[in-house]
Amino acid sequence: MLLLGEQAKADKIALLAMLLQEEHKEKELALKDNERELALKDKELEIQLVMKEKEMVINNKELEMQLAINNAVNNKELEMQLAINNAVNNKELEMQLVIRDKDMAHAIQMNKFKRQLSYVTRRYLLEKLFFEVFSLVDSQDLLAQQALAKLSTSQRKRFKPKSMSMTELNRLLLANDDLRIAAWKYMGLPQDLRLPHFDESPELLYGILSEAMHSSNGAYVYISDQAPAVEAEFFKNLARVFRKELEIYNQDLAEHAIQEEGVQARVADASA
Repeated sequence: MLLLGEQAKADKIALLAMLLQEEHKEKELALKDNERELALKDKELEIQLVMKEKEMVINNKELEMQLAINNAVNNKELEMQLAINNAVNNKELEMQLVIRDKDMAHAIQMNKFKRQLSYVTRRYLLEKLFFEVFSLVDSQDLLAQQALAKLSTSQRKRFKPKSMSMTELNRLLLANDDLRIAAWKYMGLPQDLRLPHFDESPELLYGILSEAMHSSNGAYVYISDQAPAVEAEFFKNLARVFRKELEIYNQDLAEHAIQEEGVQARVADASA
């Protein structure tokens, strides 16, 4: 009986050992399967990473190409826009230069004409002035009559347009303050207004006043921007009294026009 019990115990132990061994083998097999599965997953992940890197490289390359294309297109568009802008600006500049040249040519001609009219318009004001001065003889102005009474007998007899020249009257007014002040007050001119020495401009004082004044039939009196201050102030006041507008012309532009005409005339003569 004892032997049978030990045998049964030994068989159980052997069976248990066999079961444990089989369980161990199964675990080893399962572990190996897990390792193979992990290895496969690692391989797949590695392949995916490689593919991803290749895809990124391709995408980066495509992006670089697209950027290069965009830059090239943008640069070309920019170059075209700059070229268009430059062409437009150059055209506008050319037009402005043409307009400026036309404006300058017009200004030169206008100042030349104003210079030509300056003589007759200023002379007209002087004629008006001297006729008014001679009319003092027939006026009832007390101050004027007192000034005239102080003139010499010869001067009083000749104090009329057909007897006394413009040059003589100009000199008389320069020398006789009483007569000048009386005349200025009578006409509404400032009493301290200086009379220019027109002996330096004899072309304005042409001699005996004619019955018909040399009117320019215009509303303006022209004077050079280089005229002496005394002369400019004098004609400004005369223009006001005789209801004319004083306009100043550019002497340099006027002379430039005259010089150009002289050059053109010489060229024409040389080629004739």
